[in-house]
Amino acid sequence: MAILNVKLTGITAEKSIEPEKGLTLNVNTNVRITDYEMVDFMGIRVAEIKFDLMVKYEPSIGFINVNGKVYYHSPTLQTDIYYDVDNRVKMTPEASKEVHTTILNSPMIDVINLARSLRLPMPIAFPKVTVKEKEVTRKRRKRKKS
Repeated sequence: MAILNVKLTGITAEKSIEPEKGLTLNVNTNVRITDYEMVDFMGIRVAEIKFDLMVKYEPSIGFINVNGKVYYHSPTLQTDIYYDVDNRVKMTPEASKEVHTTILNSPMIDVINLARSLRLPMPIAFPKVTVKEKEVTRKRRKRKKS
């Protein structure tokens, strides 16, 4: 299984209001697969998977939406991605993991830069470093008298 390419087809971002200081915000980042079709990509039969990456803030202070396409190839392509009886796109767990990981990783730098430019909270939580203060003691060496 392999992701051959990712193309962004649209980016929309808006900050509607300035949040009040101390306001507790929820940030929801979601990926939705909207459609797929089999296409030829550089001479290889692949699934062109269309997606929406959406960042929503609650209470509503703005949003970021990214649309794009992921080009996915696998020796078992016909069974890795398909439509169910309700005409929804379905994938095997392995294919879904690879596709969704790529969608979350690839355009995330653009989403972070947009959030920073609009002064919106970051769409993902960054690790926080905490340092515990440690008492540093130093033992003095006793000098030998000569």
